[in-house]
Amino acid sequence: MTDILTRLPKELQIYIWEYDPEHRVKLNKVLDELDYIVNWTDCYNDMCEKPIHKLDKDTIVAIPLFNNLCYFCNEDCCSYGTWSMRYDYRKSMRNRNRNR
Repeated sequence: MTDILTRLPKELQIYIWEYDPEHRVKLNKVLDELDYIVNWTDCYNDMCEKPIHKLDKDTIVAIPLFNNLCYFCNEDCCSYGTWSMRYDYRKSMRNRNRNR
């Protein structure tokens, strides 16, 4: 096989070696890692933190503060999580105003 490849033009050799099986095995690990980083997150409810898939149909996306996307695993987590974030923000603003 190597003898046949050496007789081909360099562009075709490169194209053929793009489909090297060893490369696919190594690339598969990288793609799994990339999939996890891009598509998975923890529930933004600090009492839950369950791993969830961002594109799952049951995942709830909310914007509780400052146009930040937050992902929740269900309605209860969304309700409590958004309330908790807003409460913590209001509390920090009260403390900030007291210290002036």
